[in-house]
Amino acid sequence: MFEKVRLHPTELMRLILQQAVLSQAVYCSLTNLCLEWMVVLKIIIITILFWKHPLCDHFKLNCDGSKSGSIAAAGGLLRDHMGNVILSFSTNIGNCFVISAELWAFLIGVKIA
Repeated sequence: MFEKVRLHPTELMRLILQQAVLSQAVYCSLTNLCLEWMVVLKIIIITILFWKHPLCDHFKLNCDGSKSGSIAAAGGLLRDHMGNVILSFSTNIGNCFVISAELWAFLIGVKIA
């Protein structure tokens, strides 16, 4: 979403929060619909992911937040252009929305990096 774009940190946070609000609204409306269909159809969704190297002499921060029951966590990796891990982190956040866990992962990663 932000690759090859230079933004002021406040503008970046505004865009992230705006996207988070949109994602949460879409997530809530789709979740109810999907849960009804998934119970009936028992859908298994497989997504193939891959990591794209950053440009030479650049770094890439990959972060993720998750929630299971009432426990949320955040973590991430900072890697160089060769894929070598420079630093990693993980933390327990407590009880929050999954979108909040995603944002915490990003904020912690940016502060550490």
